[in-house]
Amino acid sequence: MPLLDAVVERVTGFDAKRLVVVPLIVLLLAASVLAYSQLAFGTPVKLGMDFTGGTLVRITTAESKDELLAKFSEFPNVIIREAGDEKILQFGPMSNEEKEKLIQLVTSYPDYEIKDVSPLFGKEAQAQTVKALVIAFLLMAIVIFIVFRTPVPAAAIVFCAVSDIIIAAACLNLVRLELSLGTVAALLMLIGYSVDSNILLTTKLLRSSPVTGRSKKSGMLKVLERLKEAMRTGLTMTSTTLSAIFAMFVVAACMSLFSEYYAPIPLLRDISIVLIFGLFADLMNTWMFNAGVLRFYLGERAAARAPAERRKGAKTARVEKAAKPQRGGVRRGK
Repeated sequence: MPLLDAVVERVTGFDAKRLVVVPLIVLLLAASVLAYSQLAFGTPVKLGMDFTGGTLVRITTAESKDELLAKFSEFPNVIIREAGDEKILQFGPMSNEEKEKLIQLVTSYPDYEIKDVSPLFGKEAQAQTVKALVIAFLLMAIVIFIVFRTPVPAAAIVFCAVSDIIIAAACLNLVRLELSLGTVAALLMLIGYSVDSNILLTTKLLRSSPVTGRSKKSGMLKVLERLKEAMRTGLTMTSTTLSAIFAMFVVAACMSLFSEYYAPIPLLRDISIVLIFGLFADLMNTWMFNAGVLRFYLGERAAARAPAERRKGAKTARVEKAAKPQRGGVRRGK
């Protein structure tokens, strides 16, 4: 594929330090977005009804979104989504009096559904979410360090996974998407996607035949060739996954725009959005940050190993020279 080869040549042509700097700048910006959200709203990402509690109402009506907003504006944190004649109204936690008034309004519609989420359940869901993310990261990190047994490459893989999660979470704030059980599941899925591509890269560079050569230049040329091979495979894998996830997003979010017979699927839409952001972040972190770290790491190691190999070669040559038999015959007397 000419386009894929052009991308590979372009990226691998940059200096290793320049490759590492760009993902670090993006990570810093993402962390700044999360920090601002924490200071402004009390949470790094805006929490949805699954974590804060509230009331979800489904009604069938021909009223427009603006008409419904005016009708239900007195209730807290009203959010309205529509799919044809079906309207989905989401409200924040409310008092018993407000709940009774809401029920009276909703029951005036011929077709309705009311779903409540307790604030206590939301707090428990928050605790379980934090616990799941921490356990997933710890287990992933333990497995990575056991498999590679080398601190620098293993730490780079773990760092890339953390960066993918932070960047994806910051993008949720930018597109004003709330954190729900679906988006949490997508963030956990990102750990697997990130580790998958990073293991491919690290294994290709570390577990192949060792980098050898009399000069640092020849050793780095071999590293770049292996990097190009791994990058072609990894970009093909990730682009295939992105195509499938984008198709899921179109079906879940856009089909209702073309026909009233298709209803949006918020859960699949939210999952696909998080995965798209996370996979683009993973492309950057894997093939720029991790690749740059490994190039620098292998280059330094090869440079440190070259003098030792030269000393060993010189010592071997002296031993072989000393072991050679003396030429010439023995002088005989008359």
